[in-house]
Amino acid sequence: MAIEFKIFQKFPQLKFGLSQKLDGPMELAGSGEFAYREMFFAKNHININQTVGAKLAHSENVVLVGVKDRGTVIQNVDGLVTKDADVVLTITVADCYPIYFFAPNENAIGLAHSGWRGSVGTLIENTIKEIKTDPASLFVGIGPGIGLCHFEIRNDTIEKFKDFPNAVKYRGKKIFIDLPKVINHQLIKAGVKPKNIEFIGECTYCEPNKYFSYRSDKPAKIQAMVAYIGL
Repeated sequence: MAIEFKIFQKFPQLKFGLSQKLDGPMELAGSGEFAYREMFFAKNHININQTVGAKLAHSENVVLVGVKDRGTVIQNVDGLVTKDADVVLTITVADCYPIYFFAPNENAIGLAHSGWRGSVGTLIENTIKEIKTDPASLFVGIGPGIGLCHFEIRNDTIEKFKDFPNAVKYRGKKIFIDLPKVINHQLIKAGVKPKNIEFIGECTYCEPNKYFSYRSDKPAKIQAMVAYIGL
């Protein structure tokens, strides 16, 4: 599992997790590393043919999927939602944040890949809209990602964060962003109760032995963890 959320403990029907670096790079089908993905899901007692993947685009696109989509990869999306049992949603991350959604009233789940573009945009709002539930009834877990300590941006990007001044920190001439604070703001703005939001509190850059980090590892080819959630 690699991660645990206290807010999900009372929902035994949920299965969720995140791979670690020692599990290997978790690329999608078509790469030479797909075997690591197969081994990881087998270890977690999940049939890989039940999974639905997302071909990420750092977009705000969210798609509702179901049993018919199992074993496929959905193109150009950064959020997946399902209300079907025996469907496992998956995304890859390597500094961006995996956000896990559960709507107990509808028995629906969602999973979003939230980099800075999605976080300041409408990715979170779109995911909640696709779940079609009262946001106040949602439970949301935020996995590890690059923290304020290491997420530096350039001056030409600061305008994107004008609505989140409390998430911007200046250290001399350098600018750093607290993405979990942005994500938390967006969730509460959408109507999620603060008590129903939990952040795992780990920075991928600071944990080089545990997680892949694009900014820390500087790989020639992106290597990533896989996040998953299913019913």
